[in-house]
Amino acid sequence: DAKVVLTVNNEKNYPLIYDTLTLRYQSNYRPAVGDHLEVRINSTTEEQTIARTEVPQPQKLEIIEVETELLENVEYIEEVLANNRGYVKMKLRLHDPVKEKNYYRLAIRGRYHLLGNYYQIWNLYLSSDPIFRDERLISKWGAWPTYFSDVFDDSLISDGSYEFEIKTYVLGRESAKWPVYEVSLQSITEDYYRYLKSMQLYRISRSDTYSEGVYIHSNNEGGWGLLGGISGEVHRVEPFKD
Repeated sequence: DAKVVLTVNNEKNYPLIYDTLTLRYQSNYRPAVGDHLEVRINSTTEEQTIARTEVPQPQKLEIIEVETELLENVEYIEEVLANNRGYVKMKLRLHDPVKEKNYYRLAIRGRYHLLGNYYQIWNLYLSSDPIFRDERLISKWGAWPTYFSDVFDDSLISDGSYEFEIKTYVLGRESAKWPVYEVSLQSITEDYYRYLKSMQLYRISRSDTYSEGVYIHSNNEGGWGLLGGISGEVHRVEPFKD
């Protein structure tokens, strides 16, 4: 029963209507780069929360090289409950504007077709490049090793571009069709960056009396939650296409 209003660029208001099927508040607003957003929530008890963000400018990502490496024997990956038939290695180049701070997440989605059904796996990739290293992540999580994070900033980028390599899995049984990958460099706001980092730290923390609590980042004044901006483009990679 809360009243939720989205204000864009301090000019136009979009009331958000609660959808009982999705359990979410929705509107017909479509984000545009550079838009300044404010979400204001008024509850039936007259409490109010406000969160603000903006839609960041997307930055360019180039796919320089793609190589495949198939295994003679299929490996079972217990962390993702799947068979691995090999790897796809990609060399990428990120273009980062100088003299401004930027925050990113590299998202890779593998699309698979097996037994007449399609399924997809998000961000199942690895890299030894220092841009993905976070010293606070002292425990592995799923198929990610220790110190690995897909969220990073441009601290290591000094001349406007940065090249790095990643490798992702080729999952599925021998009867599965070859996968297709979607690669996206997501430009994110600082608040969203800090939220994702805090969540990654939280999910490896221990639940005992000796562990230190993890603060989940919030930018909601008067309440709790995160309003973040994200933009980017998607590259389709078909390394096994004839």
